[in-house]
Amino acid sequence: MMNTYFQLGQYVDAELVARKIIEMENIPEDKREVALKRISESIYKNAEKLEQEENYVEAGYEYLRVFRDATGDVQFVDLALLKAGAAFDKAEQYNKAIEAYYLLADNFPKSKYAVPALEAAAQDYKILEDYVKVAETFEDIYKRFPEKKEAEIALYNSSYYYAEAKDWQNAIRINELYVQRYPDSPDSKDLYFENAKYYLKLDNLESANEIYRQFAVKFPNDPRVVEAYYQRGKY
Repeated sequence: MMNTYFQLGQYVDAELVARKIIEMENIPEDKREVALKRISESIYKNAEKLEQEENYVEAGYEYLRVFRDATGDVQFVDLALLKAGAAFDKAEQYNKAIEAYYLLADNFPKSKYAVPALEAAAQDYKILEDYVKVAETFEDIYKRFPEKKEAEIALYNSSYYYAEAKDWQNAIRINELYVQRYPDSPDSKDLYFENAKYYLKLDNLESANEIYRQFAVKFPNDPRVVEAYYQRGKY
């Protein structure tokens, strides 16, 4: 009956029957394992069904159940959490989506979906116009996965959104880290120059002038040297 319900797409009923099976006494272990696996599969398939029916909030919560209620040896919990976040995004439930994405990254750091989940969380914070959180999330990607190819762009994005949030101190900190970590990147020179502007916004004229001075020495042929000399004379 359990398998019949499942094949008919009656996943709620399939889960209920499977749960009754595992509660039975003296059930053979192989049948118990099949029932445990069927519970997780039924939850996941029911979530997919709800999503196809455009019941995105219900689908999101059902995908979350794969993480919270799944039984047996389940290989798709990380994917379920990614889909939970995506379903909540479709429902414009961005905070719930962020929660799902972070559940994935925190509990399955080795998953191939971990970085995409955090990138999606950053995009949700962007929609919410919480630019400090966007910056922090991109910085989190760099901290968690410093050796992945996404780390460099994440650090660059963190700098950009700290600046968008007018958090000059953290923008300076991230720029310094980027220059230190990726000295050969073409963007390092740009971020180094930007720090002078951020120091000016903090009324730290001494640090700004020092960057302008060093920039002119290190990159004498850069067209911004004219601006560097001008700014030094101005302040």
